Amino acid sequence: MNAYVQGIEHLRAGRFREAGLAAREATRHDSTFSVAHRLLAESFVRRGMRRRARGALEAAIETSDHATERERLRILGDWLAWTGRLSDAALTYDELFNRHRDDVGALRSQAVVQRMVGALGGGGGNLRVSYSIDRYDWPRLTSIARYLGYDGSLPDVDSLVASIHPSPALDSAQ
Repeated sequence: MNAYVQGIEHLRAGRFREAGLAAREATRHDSTFSVAHRLLAESFVRRGMRRRARGALEAAIETSDHATERERLRILGDWLAWTGRLSDAALTYDELFNRHRDDVGALRSQAVVQRMVGALGGGGGNLRVSYSIDRYDWPRLTSIARYLGYDGSLPDVDSLVASIHPSPALDSAQ
């Protein structure tokens, strides 16, 4: 668990190689630690190693029966998106958010998948909801898009947040 937590800290700090090393250490201690396999996949993506990331994500899906429901749904949604089953991925992220209303990452992932399939509105509604729940861009929208393999345009997060959470100066002027 310590290695996994260190991996998360490294990932958040932008130290992707170290995040991968820590995730690998966590999976060495417990080969069924599915979220550590997912973390390893994310560290590979951040370093441009998509093929290795796919292998780590496949290990995560294979061991996901040892994960919590929330973690299982996240891994399943990711795996579905990675394998091109985008509609199923969108439904899985929707289920994840419906069961865990604080999971803004699920809404952001669903929005990215909606953009990938060209859905009407391009996931804008889900992005507005996610940033109305938590205005901080974590998990980062650009990172989610990169992880899921989307390289198209994304809305400017600062403008999106400003439209949802007007500044106090604007409120007092109205």
